[in-house]
Amino acid sequence: MGGGIVKGSLILASGDPGIGKSTMMLMLSGNIAKSKNVLYVSGEESSQQIKMRADRLKVDSDNLFIYSETLISSIESEIERIKPDYIVIDSVQTI
Repeated sequence: MGGGIVKGSLILASGDPGIGKSTMMLMLSGNIAKSKNVLYVSGEESSQQIKMRADRLKVDSDNLFIYSETLISSIESEIERIKPDYIVIDSVQTI
C-alpha cells in the first residue's frame, strides 16, 4: 500500500476464494485497532465465527468492533453509532 492507508481512501483486496483475504483483513484490523476504532463488517460469516478466528490469531482489542450484516441500512446505522476511524467490509459482493 505504498507507505500506509490514506485517509478517505478505498482499498480493494481481491483474490481466489480461500486465499486468506478475510484473515489478512482481520489481522490488519486488529493491528489498526491498537490505536484507532475499526468496524469489521462481515456479510459472509457470523460474529461468532470471526471471534473464533480472531482468538486463534490472537487479535484482541477494545477498539475492534465486529458486525455481521448484509443490509446496507443496518450497516450505515452501526457506522453512525460507532463512528469508526476505519471500516472493513467483507465482502463487498454480499452487501
